[in-house]
Amino acid sequence: MARKRHRGWRTFLTNKYLKDKEKIFVEYDPEYPVKYAIFITEEEWVAFVAQRRDENFKKVSATNRERASNPTYAYKKGRLGYARLEEKILDETKSDATSLPPHVLWKEARVGKDGTVRDDVQHIYDKCETLSQSISTAEDQENRSVLSRALNVPEYPGRVRGKGHGCTPTSLYKNPRRRNPSNQEVMETLQALQAQVLQLQKDNERYRCMEKCSSQLKETSEKASINCQNKFPEGISSCQLYLSSPTYRLVGKGKVHNTSGDLLHHRPLPDGHLKVSVDVVLDKDALLPIPDIVSETTLLRDAIGSFVAWPLDLIFIDDETPTKPASKDKGILRHNESVASQKEVFAQGSQQLSQKIGSRQKNKRDLPVTYLPKKGAFVPRYQISLETLVDSSDMATAGAIRLLDMEEDIFGYSCTETIGKEDLEHIFRHQELGVGVIHTYIRFLYDNFMRGNDQLSNRFRFVSSSLVNKALICREPDSCREYLVKRFMASSTNNLYLWPYNSGCHWLLLAIDPLKEVVYFLNSIDGEWTNYPDMKQLVDTSIKVFRSQRQARVPRTKSSNITWIKVVLYSATVSIADTL
Repeated sequence: MARKRHRGWRTFLTNKYLKDKEKIFVEYDPEYPVKYAIFITEEEWVAFVAQRRDENFKKVSATNRERASNPTYAYKKGRLGYARLEEKILDETKSDATSLPPHVLWKEARVGKDGTVRDDVQHIYDKCETLSQSISTAEDQENRSVLSRALNVPEYPGRVRGKGHGCTPTSLYKNPRRRNPSNQEVMETLQALQAQVLQLQKDNERYRCMEKCSSQLKETSEKASINCQNKFPEGISSCQLYLSSPTYRLVGKGKVHNTSGDLLHHRPLPDGHLKVSVDVVLDKDALLPIPDIVSETTLLRDAIGSFVAWPLDLIFIDDETPTKPASKDKGILRHNESVASQKEVFAQGSQQLSQKIGSRQKNKRDLPVTYLPKKGAFVPRYQISLETLVDSSDMATAGAIRLLDMEEDIFGYSCTETIGKEDLEHIFRHQELGVGVIHTYIRFLYDNFMRGNDQLSNRFRFVSSSLVNKALICREPDSCREYLVKRFMASSTNNLYLWPYNSGCHWLLLAIDPLKEVVYFLNSIDGEWTNYPDMKQLVDTSIKVFRSQRQARVPRTKSSNITWIKVVLYSATVSIADTL
């Protein structure tokens, strides 16, 4: 409005002081209008007169004057503006609408008193109707309106063609104003981008290191005529673990297992790699040369106490004596052995024990103490019997496995579990159990108690520890939440979901009632669920998403709280009868 008033005032000064009665510019210098001195100074007046007498200005002014006097589509409503015309049409039609489309109002403004519509105006209107069916609202708002497209003219900012003075795209389309981000939002975005860049750099360096190691190993194997594995002492030796990227550095210590036919998690070792047990980590951010596909581990610190594959050229033997037996009557030196390697050494001792039992050496004092888990420990008779049974079956050979089909009714999807001799030995010796053993026991419970029993099968269901575990919760929380919500959505009015959760080196059990929004927490050692914030957050979020998807109404005091109950454990008996 101010711009329009200012333009009209300048036109008034031009017509009164610079032109004569015939609207022709005068030749003499016009006098300074003293009465308007409060609005314009003498210097501004001189510049104004020079600008108005400029030939380019006169040419542009004449062109605009001629175009305005003979418009292509003349406005036929006199002093009745678009706004009042729109009100008049809405009142006459008694419509509930609050506004008319711009092209409809534009057409009505060009209808004469006799009610006839020119052909060219009708053509533009029909073209607008066609375009309105093919152009989306978002495209209409972001680029040009339908009327501007039909007229093939640009859409100037700050106005809407066919709507009259004062109507802008923001007021017409209710476009939200763009808000500049706050400093906190900018910093959060910057930190997220920096974290993504850092992760990409780590992944890039990791893949580059793997390619470099592969090329070096390939070159070495082509030039050498002997197996490079021979440079390592046979048996189990203390070693230092290095990485070559991004810098050549010592990242940890452990034990290298150089034995013929050795396997890693029931699979052959990659070419140019040896089986290594990790004992000490010196670089907490170091990546594994080859990620562990079984435990889904990528960081070295998460592989403490387990076996991994390590490149030959990045393993260096310590000055200690390799831990291989010196004679048939002497066992492996225990002080050089890691937690992970004790499992393998104990298996060798079990085979020798079985051989002695088979040869009827029943005297307990003849049993070699050096093969026991701890010096002087007593081996139960049932354990020896179970190991003898396994050694006499088809599971006795290294790498032998059994495949167990898991039906869809157990975890909500069908899969196959792999059980090897190593898993059985963990059970016999009361060592840490893997996911395969836990799932096998779940299959046993399902076959013996739930199959064909509608009461139990409708009451209890299971959650897969392969799809929801500590590693996946930290790395892919969305996929874990989607699986839990999908399992909960299949629940009836009385389902309790049992979820074995490995917190690192200890198994917990959660019994989740998603409808009642109650979680029973079972821990065989002293500990609260608050010690596992990632697990608790995943369960709480999954229950809330499940609540939202089933459109359940809960009290306001309950909406943000999920009930957690710690189940009291007495010895080996779990008293959950009163809590369920």
